[in-house]
Amino acid sequence: LLLLLSCFFDISLVRFLLLTANCFCNIGAVQFYDADDKCKKYGECYHLSSFALPLESAEYACEGIGGHLSDIYSEKKANFLRGLHLSTDLYPFWVGLHCETSSLCSGARNYTFDTNNYENWCVKKAQPNFNNGNCVYEDYCSETSYGWFTAECDDIITDHYFSCQTDACSISNFCSQESQV
Repeated sequence: LLLLLSCFFDISLVRFLLLTANCFCNIGAVQFYDADDKCKKYGECYHLSSFALPLESAEYACEGIGGHLSDIYSEKKANFLRGLHLSTDLYPFWVGLHCETSSLCSGARNYTFDTNNYENWCVKKAQPNFNNGNCVYEDYCSETSYGWFTAECDDIITDHYFSCQTDACSISNFCSQESQV
């Protein structure tokens, strides 16, 4: 089929159409897309919480829908999530990262990454400050900029908004057709 279609169409377009048709989010979720190329979607869906919770409660809420707190590993994803939260006034928000140092963080799926590829610490306000804790949230760094701050992971008083990240529905992650956005 691909060979036949490639005779009439650009094969990269055919692949794109076949793959994106099978990659969607459940109702109420927003699919991560590239702001520079709105046609480029990722296999990640985001569910914004309209209420703020302490970190551990937010993590449990995400686990309850089969996801985890949204992690940030690139500037594109940071801008996407920030835009979602700011457009709905759900700010500041928890970021699903636990950091041992300013450049070594782990995400909810037990992966560790070097933040030299991307980080957004609010250095204007002396961040990261690991005396405050090892968990991360994003807030205003100034009137016109945003940044990461550290907080105690087990603090049951401080609450922030959050978004849960789930895998997009696809061939390998079945969702019923009725739940398609």
